Amino acid sequence: MNTVIALVTKPSKYIQMGIGIGLNSKGDVKIAPVDEHGLFAKTDLKVGMKIETINISIFLMYDEALSLLKEADHEVVIVASTTNCTNSVAALVKKPFKDDKLGIVLTGQGTIKITSIAEDDIFAKTNLKAGMNLETINSARFATANEAMSLLKSVEDRVAVVASNTKYDLQIPPETEGKDDVANEIIARLNALACLS
Repeated sequence: MNTVIALVTKPSKYIQMGIGIGLNSKGDVKIAPVDEHGLFAKTDLKVGMKIETINISIFLMYDEALSLLKEADHEVVIVASTTNCTNSVAALVKKPFKDDKLGIVLTGQGTIKITSIAEDDIFAKTNLKAGMNLETINSARFATANEAMSLLKSVEDRVAVVASNTKYDLQIPPETEGKDDVANEIIARLNALACLS
């Protein structure tokens, strides 16, 4: 296990740091998206790393970790360790209109599979591939393919999707899109996603 120490200066506690956190099934708090323009962009923090301490404080709950990050003023020190979380992608795309036709086909119940993605679909140029397991849509989970499709159809503007190659090997890679406020809000919502290991 490798340990990373990331130290950044936060001018005010009201400044957004450009980092998301998630909670996995074991209760570990993990690094989720790291904004390429955020305070931690030039550190060694990577998606899927387990956060051990924030400003030397050891926390027991996800809410405590989130509070420590939000309330931090001046210096922020995160100690994180590497994990075996790999093989997943997060896609953030724009859906201009609620009624835009989607060319993605989903199947399954419990485990929802991406069956195909049309060449002209909004997800065509992302890293989503046929055969992947669909994990979340805008941080929401679903039980059936129909529920997932209903979610996709109901969304307008930005759509954040996380998928994995295997159901028990999920991480949330950093997003390179989403440089406007709306996109950043959706990226922030990824903090509820789990890195399952």
